[in-house]
Amino acid sequence: MKKVEDGKRFEARQNECGLFVNTLHPEKSDFNGQIDVVCSHCGNAGGFCVSGWRKVTSSGSKYLKLKLRAKTPGRGPNDVRTNAEPL
Repeated sequence: MKKVEDGKRFEARQNECGLFVNTLHPEKSDFNGQIDVVCSHCGNAGGFCVSGWRKVTSSGSKYLKLKLRAKTPGRGPNDVRTNAEPL
């Protein structure tokens, strides 16, 4: 996947993901991206949509909360399977 963000091109590789500021639907998440995961043991592959939110703990530490949703094969990046089988 290639994505252009602020004039810079991001080239995704297997098992790597870039998170980008969600400018399309900022009310849904702070960041979004896509990742293609390949199991190093069996070779099975699957695509996931990644959403991220900036969070703060009760003690004031900052962290990033992530959610992965399996992409539906052959459909757009926002279409997900609700009963995804494990890889």
